[in-house]
Amino acid sequence: MLAKRTVALQFAGILLSQMLDYSTTVLGMRLGAVESNPVMSTVIANYGSEGFLTVKLGVGFLLACFSARRPNVAWLTTLLFTGAALWNLSQITRLIA
Repeated sequence: MLAKRTVALQFAGILLSQMLDYSTTVLGMRLGAVESNPVMSTVIANYGSEGFLTVKLGVGFLLACFSARRPNVAWLTTLLFTGAALWNLSQITRLIA
């Protein structure tokens, strides 16, 4: 059984990476970038950044719950969303350069 501390770190990692992705996406869109994920762009078009945040938190929570006993899935999920945030930062850098 995984230690509670490990599960808490996995949970925090997933939610933090989701929030990094959210923050960099919103910043990028304010600078003129376009959301490339068709599902999320539909959410943003219909519900704005509040709807986007709600979906990101919900998906993050579901992923965290799903991967609570699957550490490899948790870290992979965290890595993927952190990668998305880094991609967003690269696009933001390109927009402000």
